[in-house]
Amino acid sequence: MSKTEELQKLREEHVPKGPFNVTPYFAADAKGAVITDVEGREYIDFAGGIGVMNVGHCAPRVVEATKEPAKDETSALVKRCYEKGLVTISAGTYGNIMRVLMPLVITDEQLDRGLNILEESLGEI
Repeated sequence: MSKTEELQKLREEHVPKGPFNVTPYFAADAKGAVITDVEGREYIDFAGGIGVMNVGHCAPRVVEATKEPAKDETSALVKRCYEKGLVTISAGTYGNIMRVLMPLVITDEQLDRGLNILEESLGEI
């Protein structure tokens, strides 16, 4: 077993599947690019996953098409991106959310390359 496989096993055993407690709010609703918390405050979502950024929260066509969490597809996408040189992570209670957390210092060239890898990988899954 490689060191990466050992560390991945430890991560799966000891680290929560998603960043549940990194935000100080509790979402009650989300539509488009807006999250409404349990207090009724609205936030513009700049931290959503790749799917949210493309179509927004609760996009009707996505809700209709996805009745079950797509954990296997998300895992396959993360793996395929990694094989092509792009590091991403899956998150969420069901492991069905892909997080894209690029650093603010990313160059245009690096961003374009990463987005191209993501687009290619999505087409293959």
